[in-house]
Amino acid sequence: MANKSINQNSLAANLLARQNLKSCKRIVIKIGTSSLTDSQGTLKQEQVRKLSKSIAYLRNKLKKEILLVTSGAIGAGVAALGLAKRPTALPNLQMAAAIGQSRLMSVYSDLFTQEGILCAQVLLTHEDLKNRSRHINAVNTFEALLSHDVIPIINENDVVAVAEIKVGDNDTLAAMVAIMCKADLLVLLTTSDGVRTSALDSATRIPFIGLVSAKTISLAHGKSNQFSTGGMKTKLLACRNAARVGIPSLILDSADSSKISNALNGDDLGTLIGEVRQEKKIHGKKRYMGFFQDSKGILKIDEGAAKSLLKRTSSLLAVGITQVIGRFKAGSVVELRTGLNQELGRGLTSFSSSQIRQICGKRSVEIASFDVKLAHKPVVHKDQMFLL
Repeated sequence: MANKSINQNSLAANLLARQNLKSCKRIVIKIGTSSLTDSQGTLKQEQVRKLSKSIAYLRNKLKKEILLVTSGAIGAGVAALGLAKRPTALPNLQMAAAIGQSRLMSVYSDLFTQEGILCAQVLLTHEDLKNRSRHINAVNTFEALLSHDVIPIINENDVVAVAEIKVGDNDTLAAMVAIMCKADLLVLLTTSDGVRTSALDSATRIPFIGLVSAKTISLAHGKSNQFSTGGMKTKLLACRNAARVGIPSLILDSADSSKISNALNGDDLGTLIGEVRQEKKIHGKKRYMGFFQDSKGILKIDEGAAKSLLKRTSSLLAVGITQVIGRFKAGSVVELRTGLNQELGRGLTSFSSSQIRQICGKRSVEIASFDVKLAHKPVVHKDQMFLL
């Protein structure tokens, strides 16, 4: 395959990236619904036991810090209620989550207790992640739990979440947790042995993907059962976000629980996406702006401004802006996009949308002729910018 985003034949890059996994200490592991439940939504107790034992091995023997993002609450609730299929009405979904979450947590608590490990339940909504004070509180709670060798068991709070505050799927949630907690690795456990070249049975596994492109995402196919909310596409999008801050991801088959520790030892299992990079050291405030705050508008910029920004040395000046989309106040988070609508990153604006419309495309001397205050500040300072 010629596409350089899919490095099937890049054996050296794959081997090097996998060897670096040995040094990963803080790991976010996500287990999908299809890995935990059967086609009727009933928890597969033996499978949950094996996965819990493998995670306990990482914690107890390899001294890894583990954050576990788990699906399965709604599926477990549906099974307990004796329903034939997943409900569609929101109150019924929330009812199933309320019943299933306690059952799911009880199973994990019993299994980890047998391994001498304490676990803690953490339920989140997107509102918890995007509200700055709640975001910081969540990070501090995670840090305290990990410092006491406790495994946080994380799920979306489906009991109270509605469309406006939902993360949407646990692949996305796992990536968000990895980014906010500065994890070294994201592991997505599923029923596939990794990303494959097509949906056909004859398709081959892709061992390493350096960059998740549109072509890579086109390889994704559907979810595995009615109780799942994601699929390979959501996993690839989650991995792309993690890679943007230097966190690599592993998509692994959950059927053989030993694969987790073997993959961390460098074995060529599943699909490894991205590599550990310096970008992981991005300040928490920039991470928060880049992934957790809602964008209030868009600034489209010309080719020269885009090149300057990508060198990581320049602020965004008015002269490089070609279009302002949306209405927003000074200090708002906006997307920075090229004329071809490629997203370059996000930034905090120094001015409101109406002020930027006045000055876009103009040089400082032109702006000074009618407003000196607008002439001597960049529209987005480089220190208030997160570039993808």
